[in-house]
Amino acid sequence: SNVYFLPAFSISSGWFKKFDLALAEKNLETANELLRTIDKRLKQATEHSVFHKNAASRKVSKLSKKLHDASTQA
Repeated sequence: SNVYFLPAFSISSGWFKKFDLALAEKNLETANELLRTIDKRLKQATEHSVFHKNAASRKVSKLSKKLHDASTQA
C-alpha cells in the first residue's frame, strides 16, 4: 500500500482520502486542518529523503488549490 514510514514520521494515502472526503462533505475547517497536517508530514518526509522537496510542494499546492476552489464555491 502507499505507506511511507520512518521513525520520525509516517504519511499514508489515508490523509489524502480524509482530505478529499472533508471537501466532498463541504467541511472546510476539517479540510484546512488536514492540509496543515499533510504539509507538515510531507516536509518531514523531505528531510528524510522520502520525497523530493519539489514533489512534496507540488502535492501541497494541488491540495491547496482544491481547498481554495471549494471555498469559493461554498
